[in-house]
Amino acid sequence: MNTKTTLSVLLFCLCLASSVGFAQDAPENKPPKAKTAHKLGLSLNLGTTPGIDLAYAISPKITTRLGFSYFKYNVNSTTTTSDEEVKLAGDVDMAMAGLSFEYHPFKKSSFKLFGGASYI
Repeated sequence: MNTKTTLSVLLFCLCLASSVGFAQDAPENKPPKAKTAHKLGLSLNLGTTPGIDLAYAISPKITTRLGFSYFKYNVNSTTTTSDEEVKLAGDVDMAMAGLSFEYHPFKKSSFKLFGGASYI
């Protein structure tokens, strides 16, 4: 028997054994247990104000978010318009930190109530 055939037979036996084992784990009269694990998420925002958000699901209906955004832009240029020289200069330096909460009152709906506060 070559290596590919041996590996195929071994994988087939493992799949067969695992399917038989899982079929006998839960009795038919008991419903499966619901998972109550808390979920943590991280998002990176690459829009006009780049930033990062950390979300934590407190419960299946309530989620909290902590976010930070930072934007810095400097412009110093000169252009000529209608035979006149125009100088453009400006600086934007903005940072924002925010805390928000989401409440999902219905299980099978995307409707949610959202509220929070930000410090700019």
